[in-house]
Amino acid sequence: MRPAKLWNKRFVQLVLIESLFQFGAYLTNPIVSGYAVALGSTLAVGGILAGLSASMALAARPLTGWLADRIAKKSFLVIAAVLFCISAFGCAFSTSAVLIGVFRIIAGFAFAFRSAAVIALVSLSVPTDRLGTAVGWTGIAQTVSCALGPVAGAMLMGVASYWGSFVAAG
Repeated sequence: MRPAKLWNKRFVQLVLIESLFQFGAYLTNPIVSGYAVALGSTLAVGGILAGLSASMALAARPLTGWLADRIAKKSFLVIAAVLFCISAFGCAFSTSAVLIGVFRIIAGFAFAFRSAAVIALVSLSVPTDRLGTAVGWTGIAQTVSCALGPVAGAMLMGVASYWGSFVAAG
């Protein structure tokens, strides 16, 4: 049975989860290329690494959508969180562009898992007649994180280095 109101406990939790995931992802996106260059890669390789997460998320979406129909939604969200933490901490401890690439691929899978899980859980957490509004608010959370995450990442990198930025994201 669906809750009677839009802003119920579960929906608020999901909006916060969406915000934190997105903020963590966007916190690291603007610093990946600089990190790769600092480790000795070319700027072109750094650019590829910066886009690798989004590319992998795009490629993984059909698989994660299929899996989301077969795995409990909460478990699916936990898998996404674990993958994201592995990717962020992995990047923090990476010593080469190849390792960063591996962890950016994992971040892409985490992104694809998270988006499928959050939207599926939102659809189960709000009244049917408020689903569009709920998805809109979830999108606002994503957009705010997209706007603030890179700025915070750049500021944090200046204070806490690349390592500190990735650890904070994780």
